[in-house]
Amino acid sequence: MKKNPQYGRPQDDVIVLAVLVVICTLGIFLVGEPHRSDPSPRADTDGVDTARRDVAPVSVAIALKPDLKAPMARPLGPSETLTSGSSFITVFGDRELQTWLVADRTSPTIGFWRSDFRRAQAHADANGLRLSMGRQTDEADTPYPWAGGEVRSTQKYGYGRYDVVMKPARGSGLVSAFFTYTGPESGDPHDEIDIEFVGNNTRKVEFNAWRSGRSYGAKTLTLPFDAADAFHLYGFEWHPDSVTWFIDGLPVHRVDAIESKPPRTPAHVFFNLWAGKMNGWHGPPRFREGAAADYACVSFQATGESGRTCADLFRARDPLTPDWVIAQD
Repeated sequence: MKKNPQYGRPQDDVIVLAVLVVICTLGIFLVGEPHRSDPSPRADTDGVDTARRDVAPVSVAIALKPDLKAPMARPLGPSETLTSGSSFITVFGDRELQTWLVADRTSPTIGFWRSDFRRAQAHADANGLRLSMGRQTDEADTPYPWAGGEVRSTQKYGYGRYDVVMKPARGSGLVSAFFTYTGPESGDPHDEIDIEFVGNNTRKVEFNAWRSGRSYGAKTLTLPFDAADAFHLYGFEWHPDSVTWFIDGLPVHRVDAIESKPPRTPAHVFFNLWAGKMNGWHGPPRFREGAAADYACVSFQATGESGRTCADLFRARDPLTPDWVIAQD
């Protein structure tokens, strides 16, 4: 080969060219990435954002449940309330009622009441919470000879799932209830969601929802069992656009925003036993002294939260069947 004095030997040309290729390659690798025209992070073939792989799961968890505590491993104690964010579960037992307010008040003379509410009529023991109907003392400054029991939550709650394990009182003239309520006395509109039993026929259960003092979606169902014979799980799910009621975990009634106006105001949780004046509904006052409604568990699971509920702790002895639910519709 003829020697070219301008470029030197052929071997030198090859070496120089190789060095140039390596330098160019390194330069592209080192300086090219920060000047990408596409600012979006790269994605692997599995769809995972490689630019945020190490932080995305933590960020999502914090955004969804900022105050959520890990569930407690130990079993529930009697009359113990567990809280997780705004959710709770209370299993009533033989301790003093905690985190609940027991009513002690005289009912108005105008209205549907035929009884007052006294603290002595709410009693918690090893079998749970019992609300009973008893005679008032002669010293009581009231026109009503009877007093029942009422318990309500100290806080207000909103959208989510409400459950109660209860057994209503049997006796004409009585009403056993589990419900959410807020009203003008607390500076709010009258919003309410009801589960009620009348003592003259405890094979029936009644559902209702109220918004700004107006009833929407009232429904009475005939049960395939006598509710006063055994504990059952009753509940409802409250959402901005609907309320759905459940018995032993099965949906049995629903109202939605198309046909009604679901409540929209956070409310206290109540359960009570009272005697009324609406004989055509609950029957005349022929109940026995000591008639009682029993409550074993109450829980609220806020929308988006998780944790134990009464449904996790209770199994009905004679639950509803899907065939019964379909027949009622």
